[in-house]
Amino acid sequence: MLVVETIARIRRKRFIKGKTIKEIARDLKVSRNTVRKVLRSGETSFEYERVVQPRPKLGRWAAELDMLRKKLRADRLMVAAQVHSHPQEAFHSKADDTWAIVRHEGALSLVVPRFARDTSLANFVEQTKVFRFSDRATWDEVPRAQVFQECLRIL
Repeated sequence: MLVVETIARIRRKRFIKGKTIKEIARDLKVSRNTVRKVLRSGETSFEYERVVQPRPKLGRWAAELDMLRKKLRADRLMVAAQVHSHPQEAFHSKADDTWAIVRHEGALSLVVPRFARDTSLANFVEQTKVFRFSDRATWDEVPRAQVFQECLRIL
């Protein structure tokens, strides 16, 4: 039986990364027929959404974070970027969009893959995906060639 995470991985590898059915089957150790079934079936589309989004673990520090925001506003300063990690691939999820710390145009969100287990100062820029908050209130991925300039811009 397939679990939702496997279905999501199959769909992500096919529709986002553009991998072939054979490559997906090899990577995930499932049959090619299983991969085809998941891709053809509308029932297996990954459209799960929570009815109520739980508060993040930072909820207990909400008062301190509000004080920090007020202090920054009073001193005419701002948080220019947020950094967080994901267990596997680096991407900006719906939860990242909902609970973003920074939400002003031009703000950056740096996402480090694999909980930064393999990340060091030497490979931070190569491994990290960078997203910029646009004037349309969406997080757009910064092209790899512009990452360094975007990070310098906020300094």
